Amino acid sequence: MTEFSLIVNQVVEEQRSFWRNRTRAVFSFVMPVAFLVLLGAANRNDHIHGGTRYVAFLVPGMLAWGIISTTFNNLAVSGAVLRDTGVLKRLRGTPLPQWVWLTARLASSVLSTAAMVVVVLIVGRVAYGVTVPLHTAGALIAGIAAGTVCFSALGMGIVRIIPNADAAPAVTAGVTLPLLFISGVFSPTTGLPAWLDHLAKFFPIRPLSDLVHVGFGAHLPTGSSLGSEYLTLAIWTFVGVRMLRRFLRRETVAA
Repeated sequence: MTEFSLIVNQVVEEQRSFWRNRTRAVFSFVMPVAFLVLLGAANRNDHIHGGTRYVAFLVPGMLAWGIISTTFNNLAVSGAVLRDTGVLKRLRGTPLPQWVWLTARLASSVLSTAAMVVVVLIVGRVAYGVTVPLHTAGALIAGIAAGTVCFSALGMGIVRIIPNADAAPAVTAGVTLPLLFISGVFSPTTGLPAWLDHLAKFFPIRPLSDLVHVGFGAHLPTGSSLGSEYLTLAIWTFVGVRMLRRFLRRETVAA
């Protein structure tokens, strides 16, 4: 069997595992879509600064949250389960190369994210008339790609500091939820204190949110630039990769 066939087979297994686990699928895939429907229905006639419709702000925000859920949350929780059940150690004794397994995990995460993006875009267009301008579609794709890679790396890497599988959902929620509320996902950041605004820019959720909003035709917040947003995501991608390498090295030694 070729390496490509191994990757494809492993991706199929990863996808099957993802969709069979209803709890994981609901919280990582369905929740952002559900919040889009509920918050959009409750605030569809509201406007924010500059006369922008709130739903036009909400759709890209929920898209950013969905990317984080289908990558970071999903990979962290499932990775902790694989570690605690001994699957990772048993994997060392199989012919499956480690890089094939990692590639398949990333590819499966990309597929889940792509499906979520399509659903959010359809709901945004059909329910609220929110569309992606043609001239910013490339920027949206680039932002989604950068965010997917970054949060996939962080999701696989953070397993290193998760004590056990039972704690994984609490750890991922504790890491992401506070940042979601100060990163322009649910509401604009214009009312944040300056120190909190600067703090949010240090973490990767804010750059992802900004880039997705730019993909929908919005302007970057004052003091931000495309270069700085991508640089922040690149730095956190590096952090995630380093954590992942140390985690895998520790598992190898333990095995």
